[in-house]
Amino acid sequence: MSKGRGVGFFEAGNFHPDFILWLISGGRQFVAFVDPKGIRNIGFNDPKIQFFQTIKDIERRLGDPSVTLSSFIVSNTPSHVMRLLWAVDKPAMEARNLLVGKMMQRITSTA
Repeated sequence: MSKGRGVGFFEAGNFHPDFILWLISGGRQFVAFVDPKGIRNIGFNDPKIQFFQTIKDIERRLGDPSVTLSSFIVSNTPSHVMRLLWAVDKPAMEARNLLVGKMMQRITSTA
């Protein structure tokens, strides 16, 4: 039996996130595309990581102020290991929605 491909994004190098988290709160919809991924073998500027910006372009094209789209890479690779490989610190990774904690807070943040 073959595995279905689900939702994919050509804009992010044919990225297929494993999970879609859909929250409805106060008349707003928050749709987050979440992918658990080992990041040791991909670069800091990989389209899958950059998708946190690309999804905002899609959100603007959607044109519905009650819908917020976001993308997250959740990795079990420790940030101190990635600092050595990428020469970036944990706050720089979190700025690209590359995180383990704080995901729910980041999804519902409108900032």
